[in-house]
Amino acid sequence: MKVRQLTLGGVLLAVGLVLHLVMPPIFLGVKPDFLLAMMFFAIMSNRDLKSSLIIGLVAGLMSAATTGFPGGQLPNLVDKIITSFVIYQLCKRMDFEYSTVRIVLINIVGTLLSGGIFLTLAFMLTQQLHLWVPSIPVVLLAAVVNTGLSVFIYHTFATRSSLQRATGHSLSK
Repeated sequence: MKVRQLTLGGVLLAVGLVLHLVMPPIFLGVKPDFLLAMMFFAIMSNRDLKSSLIIGLVAGLMSAATTGFPGGQLPNLVDKIITSFVIYQLCKRMDFEYSTVRIVLINIVGTLLSGGIFLTLAFMLTQQLHLWVPSIPVVLLAAVVNTGLSVFIYHTFATRSSLQRATGHSLSK
């Protein structure tokens, strides 16, 4: 992992954590996971599986430390690691070339996968699987909000040029 990429990944995760902490609840006490959206950008700026898994691990630890969901520590850690692997594979299949449509796809797939894994594990651990289906709208709302945020960030000139300088490659096709 290059120092510039490591630094960029750390900054993106820190920004995601701050956004996650200051975001007020928007639906039944649930907040969108901005740390997840920033994790996607950190993975998109890497071309290395090991770096992407480390980003997922760190994001999982950050989420676990700040979760308000009872018993959500382990599910947060597991879902971020699995999601980072899947998102890395998706980015690899896209040849690490991005457009608005691809940013939308990455965020929708990633947020739905992360939310599904999190809810399944959390409700299994708390023995409340009957709450899984009623929780689906929360994951769908988070996917919409995360995707909107990510498209906004992607189209911000400063973000694009910073990512390009840090990684040495363009994020747009």
